[in-house]
Amino acid sequence: MAEDSNSSGPFPYHRVIMSCGNTPSTALVSINAATQLPLKLTGSSIYLSWRTMFSTLLYGYDLIGYVDGTYPCPPEMIKMGYTFTPNPEHKIWKRQDSLLLHAIMESVDSTIAALVASTTFAQEAWARLHTTYVSKSKTRILGL
Repeated sequence: MAEDSNSSGPFPYHRVIMSCGNTPSTALVSINAATQLPLKLTGSSIYLSWRTMFSTLLYGYDLIGYVDGTYPCPPEMIKMGYTFTPNPEHKIWKRQDSLLLHAIMESVDSTIAALVASTTFAQEAWARLHTTYVSKSKTRILGL
C-alpha cells in the first residue's frame, strides 16, 4: 500500500491512500478534520453550520453517499460461478466508511463524542447527530 502525503500538492489537507491496485476506484480519502473542518460541533447552536460545512466537503470528494445512504455497503460475498468469494468492493467500502466515521468523530467536541463513538458506520453517526441536533437548531433559529 502506498500513501500520498505530498503536502505541497493541490490538496494539502487530506491524504489519498491507495489500495493494492493503485487505481482511482480503490483510492481512499482521509479527511483531516482539524484543517478542513475548522468548526468543531459543540452543540445545537452550530449544528446546521457544521453539517453544511461537512456535507459540502463530502460532496467535493464524492463521498456524500456514505452518510446519506445513497451508496450502501456492497455485499460481503459475491457469487462467482458456483462458489461465493469475498467481494473486494465490500472491503474498500468498509475502509472508506471507517475513515469517514473517524473524520466525524474528530470533528465533534469531546462532550459529543460519546454519541458518535457508539456507532459502527458513518451513516449511523451522521443520522444520530442529525436526530439529536436538527430540531434544536431549527428551534433556535426560529427564536432569533
